[in-house]
Amino acid sequence: MNHSTAPAGERTPAVELDSGMSKTLHHGLAILEVLSRHPHGLSTSDLADAVGVHRTVAHRLVRTLEAHRLCRRDDTKRVTLGTGLVTLAEPVEQDLRTVARPVMEDLAERTRATVHLVLRESASEVRALVVVEPRNAEVHVAFRPGQVHAIDRGSAGLAMLAALPPSHAQGAGVFAALVVGFALDSADGQLARLTGKGSAAGEWLDHVVDCAKMLALHMAVLVSFHRHFDLPDPRWLLVPVVFQFAAVLVFFGGVLTEQLKRRAERPAPAAPPSTLRSVALLPVDYGVFCAVFLFLGSRGAFTALYCALCAAHLLFLAAFSVKWYRELSAPAPREPAREPVRDPI
Repeated sequence: MNHSTAPAGERTPAVELDSGMSKTLHHGLAILEVLSRHPHGLSTSDLADAVGVHRTVAHRLVRTLEAHRLCRRDDTKRVTLGTGLVTLAEPVEQDLRTVARPVMEDLAERTRATVHLVLRESASEVRALVVVEPRNAEVHVAFRPGQVHAIDRGSAGLAMLAALPPSHAQGAGVFAALVVGFALDSADGQLARLTGKGSAAGEWLDHVVDCAKMLALHMAVLVSFHRHFDLPDPRWLLVPVVFQFAAVLVFFGGVLTEQLKRRAERPAPAAPPSTLRSVALLPVDYGVFCAVFLFLGSRGAFTALYCALCAAHLLFLAAFSVKWYRELSAPAPREPAREPVRDPI
């Protein structure tokens, strides 16, 4: 039989011992954790090295655990986990395991894949509660009940993180991603104009991506409102829908007006620089919209700011619509009459 041994310098996972904890109990539980990773057992010396105690202390701890049937020693003096742990583990989430196991077994057989039920152990770890493998499977996943791994490593942990309410860190991440995307988009357009390599296809792609980004952002806010925000009335879910409606019309209306003016050979004169105009247009500025996501972790502040920008977009949509319609309805400027060319003879 291939007996595993504890690697040199191995220590148990980081459970910091403080003044309010029992050092002896801490070391005893650490021995059980080490044994759970070595199903073929370890010698008392290996356990002492793994836990970081003297061999005499390890021997007394093993004797105590052995008396409670939490571990046992075989004929070769190797220590393994005892059957008493089965009795201790049986009541753990018993109702959940009883309900989940038949469903998991059926799913494992139908998908021919390993199915596991994972619970969140702490802010950074998850623990497998039930693992079910399909019968007669050719490949098995090395995953067993009780196994602990980082919450950000594995589909189960990532799914848990995705279901958590938004935090300030996530809001900062959304803001950073939007700003970087906007910077790259602007740099791409500037580069195309400077190098003279702009094309109709490139302009079309730029507008389509901008529109898709706008739609996706407001849909994401709608989902977040529904899942994580304690809204006083379900009708508040209409706010992202209305905001999306106004934002898309402002964007599409501006692009279409520019194209129609270009076709009619009526280019709009460039507006003179105005600080007042720049400040007045801040509510519909994309940078301001991105900055609102910095408050995503504060649901009250984010809701108030998001609703305020929604109202601003509705007002500007009405104002812009009137302005664009008047500009397109105005008669085209007449070309000055040409004087007849006189024959010098």
